[in-house]
Amino acid sequence: MKLCTSCHHGLLGTPQQCPLCGTGLDEQDEVGGDDLVGMVVADKYQLVQLVGDGAMGWVYRGVHQTLDRSVAVKLLKTSAEAQPEQVIRFEQEARAISRLNHPHIVSVIDFGQSPGGLFYLVTEFIVGHTLAELLYDSGRLPVGRALGIFHQLLAGVEEAHSARVIHCDLKPDNMVVTPLRSGDDFVKILDFGIAAVGGAPGVSLATDGPVMGTPGYMAPETITAGKATEESDIYALGVVLFELLVGEPPFEHAMPMVLLAMHANETPVPLRKAAPDRRYPEALEQVLDRALAKKPEDRFASIAELRAALQDGVNQMGRVDLDCQSCTRPTDPDTGLCNLHGSSWNPTPSSPPPPSSSGPPFSSERPADGTSRTLVGPVALDRDSLRRRVFTTGMVCRDSEAAQLVNYLLGDQPLLELTGEPGAGQTVVLDALGATAESLDFRVLRMTPDHRLSARPWYPARRLIGQLLGCGPTPATKRSLTEVAEPLQLSTDQLQGLTALFGLSSAGAPEQGVELARAIRRGTAAVLA
Repeated sequence: MKLCTSCHHGLLGTPQQCPLCGTGLDEQDEVGGDDLVGMVVADKYQLVQLVGDGAMGWVYRGVHQTLDRSVAVKLLKTSAEAQPEQVIRFEQEARAISRLNHPHIVSVIDFGQSPGGLFYLVTEFIVGHTLAELLYDSGRLPVGRALGIFHQLLAGVEEAHSARVIHCDLKPDNMVVTPLRSGDDFVKILDFGIAAVGGAPGVSLATDGPVMGTPGYMAPETITAGKATEESDIYALGVVLFELLVGEPPFEHAMPMVLLAMHANETPVPLRKAAPDRRYPEALEQVLDRALAKKPEDRFASIAELRAALQDGVNQMGRVDLDCQSCTRPTDPDTGLCNLHGSSWNPTPSSPPPPSSSGPPFSSERPADGTSRTLVGPVALDRDSLRRRVFTTGMVCRDSEAAQLVNYLLGDQPLLELTGEPGAGQTVVLDALGATAESLDFRVLRMTPDHRLSARPWYPARRLIGQLLGCGPTPATKRSLTEVAEPLQLSTDQLQGLTALFGLSSAGAPEQGVELARAIRRGTAAVLA
């Protein structure tokens, strides 16, 4: 490839002059990789940074010049004349991704060929690390986190299969994990470069012919017969699940041919033997055995079938469940919440109407129906000035109602309970009350109810304890939790209770039932004391 010094267009082949502006190119050297940074593709995508260099092409972080939006730009290294099969694969990748619209699959933005003959594919730019990098840096992940990642992968692959697309190269290097502000993971599947695109529904997705892939994740039928099916993707997912749960893949070898032979012929070490300390149930081991079966017909016939079996296996662990109705991520049976919607679920409600004039929205007759606020830190206040402050927050209330708020802020009334019909204005009152308290240097701790109405709603307690410890909605690791709780000088039992509250693994901690609930209460009480 040559780069025109006048119009800065990339030109494939060995042209004598730029066909766009006529500049002579005889003395221009071949360029690629970092040399192309600064080039503008299709008159709108400026290449900013080289982020990947593969056999087929380069991947750059780019900027859409009109929208000022970061994008990923993939450039094919060769021309249609030089290597037509690579161009076909490149076009196939664009078609495969364009058929898919799912939060856990990378989105395609543009595809085409530049005036200089350069094929390009533009997708969303994803900030994060590959799952391979995460596993390399962190080693074996906590069970809940591993299953959370895998469940998102299932959702993405299921969407691809429903659109008649087989990925053919599922592996941790093609999965990007983005850390959310809540500390949770969000996963996207990338690189459909060797995907097989099927026809109409009802027609087999099996693809014969030369099928490529990565030796450590290729299904036996792909290795021996060059065939890719939905079951081939399921095999690769089984390898990824094994790696997530154990910390290493089922087969490893430095020589690719030996590794291929192992996948084709050898039986992997059973899950419970590979990770005896995790005490995985037999049903979960059976899920992996079936996903990694040598014959495609012995595997799960669909992602839905794999998910259902995984659900049953995980349920026997008594710690996580795979039924979050908001995002299909794993949930904890004691909380009924997934990590995403359990630790950071904070919907933005529509603005409720003002309180009805027919009666106050609060009384002392029954507990609060909405968000509760706990005020900590008494200060010396003048009753009249405090009353004026309450009315300057924009709250709509009568004198008698304001008097109750003042009494509560002064500590004369230990508990303020709000009741009323939906839309009566309870949230408005609480927000104004919290704003008033914060303006007076009170410490305000905000909690929201358990939106899943689980049997043991620990979610509000997580929010409360996280704020008191200063670690946000949820600590990322047991180590970070231990560090923020160190000044409290908690006992081992109390610290185990806190790790259980936040869903973090802890050796010797109870896993379920009454003992788990007691441990959580001990840890919570120690922080509140």
